[in-house]
Amino acid sequence: MNNLFNCHLSPGTLATLLKGCAGELVEPMMLIKEGLRKSAVIGVDETSLRGKGRQDWVHVTATDQLTLLVHAQRRGAPAISEIDILPQYQGVCVHDGFSSYDQYGQCRHAQCNAHILRELNYVIETSQPQWAAEMKALLLEIKVAVDKACESGKEKLAPCRKAEFLRKYDESIEAATKQYGTLQRKKGRAKKPPAAESAIRAAGRKLAGRLKTKRADILLFMHDFSVPFDNNQSERDLRMLKVKQQISGCFRTGVGAQEFCRLRSYVATMKKQGRSVMETIKSVFAGTTIMPALRMLEPVTVGLPK
Repeated sequence: MNNLFNCHLSPGTLATLLKGCAGELVEPMMLIKEGLRKSAVIGVDETSLRGKGRQDWVHVTATDQLTLLVHAQRRGAPAISEIDILPQYQGVCVHDGFSSYDQYGQCRHAQCNAHILRELNYVIETSQPQWAAEMKALLLEIKVAVDKACESGKEKLAPCRKAEFLRKYDESIEAATKQYGTLQRKKGRAKKPPAAESAIRAAGRKLAGRLKTKRADILLFMHDFSVPFDNNQSERDLRMLKVKQQISGCFRTGVGAQEFCRLRSYVATMKKQGRSVMETIKSVFAGTTIMPALRMLEPVTVGLPK
């Protein structure tokens, strides 16, 4: 076994070994999927993948203990359903607001506030509206309050503190409504065409509209301390895929992309669980694959906070 890792292998031989290694990981992938379906909180995300002559996608589903990367030719609902986690999931799904996730109404949804802050920064830098600066400061203030409460061993914020935060949130939305006149453009053909709107103004208006309609999802971390402020865990799990593309340029075949995702899912999961990467890879080659440990967490009760 040591000779295998020390010797220089031809590209063809290495590809054959990796293909065989990926083939040994069917059972670990099933266990990872099972663990994700039973987790109280999961993060989901997707990123583009350069294939030979086309653009594919990689979908990630992750917790602090489990990682699942899946290669797909599409980004939206058909691919998400085919992965077969969200259709059965009943916990909290954290994501960046991609509309395809919203169709799964049997679970609760939380939006990634890192994305919200980035969009607020763009609006502040381009048009400097007061409401956006106030909203950014408020979200960060709530995060600090939640972090301090968790450090003190508390399970929730005081009702008066939450009421204060909600009041400030609604005041910022009201200020945005006064600035833009309306946050949602009416669909369909209007009798009178609307006045031309700059891209910068439209970005601010649309963000304010999203903050209004998705308030419960955006502030779920304030009501439920098990929900993270952002979806950075999922983004970190996709980072190695981007590094791979920077080095190799693209995947030559869809099969190669699938094998890479399976191997990366296994290695990332075992690393999260405190296992040595080399130890786990050797176990696969030796035919004694180390299985992921599952923390069987009961899904949280479905229902949005008032």
